[in-house]
Amino acid sequence: FISLGPLFILCLIFKQTESLFHKWLLYGIGLLFSMAVLSFMVSLVLELNFRIAAGLWGAKAITSFLGISGSTGLTSQAMLQGGIGLLLTTLLVTAPAAAAQFFG
Repeated sequence: FISLGPLFILCLIFKQTESLFHKWLLYGIGLLFSMAVLSFMVSLVLELNFRIAAGLWGAKAITSFLGISGSTGLTSQAMLQGGIGLLLTTLLVTAPAAAAQFFG
């Protein structure tokens, strides 16, 4: 994107090529905005995943400490984490593309 900047800035010289500069600029702004959204979403997903795992581990520790057999098994915890991981991965894949659509 940046390496082609001087070429597209030169497109401002002529009226016929001025639209190329504007499209390049909108593409660049959309790219930067989508990367910012992706960075935010990654931090959000990692924090959410960590909290869910900590909750599951905490529940397992408390139930084993109290001697209660009502805790979920390891397979159930893995399926829960996997399902949440799939949902959050879908969110990570679609969020930057949706954010870039704001700029055309």
